[in-house]
Amino acid sequence: MTTKTAIPPSRLNAFLAGLRGRRCVLFGTGATAREFLDRIPIPIDYAVDNNAETWGGNLRSIEVREPEVLADEDPERTVVIIASAAVDWISTQLEGYGFRFRRDVLVSPLILEEGTDDEPVDARLLVSCIGSNGGLFVLDTHERTAEKVFAGNCRGIIRLGDGFVVALEELGLVRLDANFAETARHDRLDKNLHGIALDDSGARLYVTETADDCIGIYDTVRLSRMGELRPADSGRGEDRQHINSLAWEDGQLIVSMFSINGVTEREIWSDGVVAALDAETGRVEQVIVRGLKQPHTVLLSGGRLYYCNSMECSVNEGDRLICQLAGYTRGLAKIGETFFIGQSEMRRLSRFADRFTNIAMDCGVHIWNADNKTSRFLRSRRKASSICLFSKPSVL
Repeated sequence: MTTKTAIPPSRLNAFLAGLRGRRCVLFGTGATAREFLDRIPIPIDYAVDNNAETWGGNLRSIEVREPEVLADEDPERTVVIIASAAVDWISTQLEGYGFRFRRDVLVSPLILEEGTDDEPVDARLLVSCIGSNGGLFVLDTHERTAEKVFAGNCRGIIRLGDGFVVALEELGLVRLDANFAETARHDRLDKNLHGIALDDSGARLYVTETADDCIGIYDTVRLSRMGELRPADSGRGEDRQHINSLAWEDGQLIVSMFSINGVTEREIWSDGVVAALDAETGRVEQVIVRGLKQPHTVLLSGGRLYYCNSMECSVNEGDRLICQLAGYTRGLAKIGETFFIGQSEMRRLSRFADRFTNIAMDCGVHIWNADNKTSRFLRSRRKASSICLFSKPSVL
């Protein structure tokens, strides 16, 4: 357990709500308890401590008593706040006095308990993985299990009704039902399909055909190709911009591409952008962020723009870095302040060695909490590409 220097609003609000107007007793008289009193000014009836030398003394003008007095307290009317690093030991001690952890016993919000987070992180994710052993995997973040439900070189995923549409990199599009059985397919061979977006009507799919610097438009019923958008006149069959991810918002497509000027063939990796395109013409209406290095996975959530700046091993919000990792970031989903960040295998290490002191070689999914700035990592043997929330998160 570690004492935090900042209190995330979600954690502080949950703590204050747990007091429910009851009398408050502070357990602890050391530095952690003093920090609590200095930073969270709530009425404290008295304090207790296991150190007999503190009994009968005062802490910030609050009387200090022996813990045994709590045996006479009514837990329905009194809440004990642990302000000590010995949370496990003290909570067990308080159970002997009739107090129940997380109901009658709360932990100072300045302490981050081992194994807990502010936002629910237990969820089922649908993760696409690329490569010869790729496919779709249902990842249970609580059980730390991954079940393969569809085989193929899978990239983009979009939820469609009760099922999904998946981009198979070199083969085309496939629609799956809720049980991952194939119900429709459109062959689009050798077009290096990447991302998928769905318009507000639910009738059109936009798919990045990366090999052609093109966005194909497909109907959602038969997966028939209805047309295309070309942000740049780079010619057919050329991958100069490397358009790879997109999302729909208010008649616009928000896309990530490796190069706004079409110079990827020269291996210039500082020309990446996230841009807004007109969904009817494909014209670039606004370059939202410039100077990116192989950006992937545009995510719009709560009116904010997030994406992976992959060669920088980071996740950004707008033009601001919010999470720095040690591996190639690709694939992004979000629940509250919890982010699920895919990490693919590093290739061409010479591109990274002069900028990083540590390069991660594992594939998997990071579960990163933006409030706490903490993460867990679920390792995989396969390269993550896209992440979709498969079902609602559970709170255990």
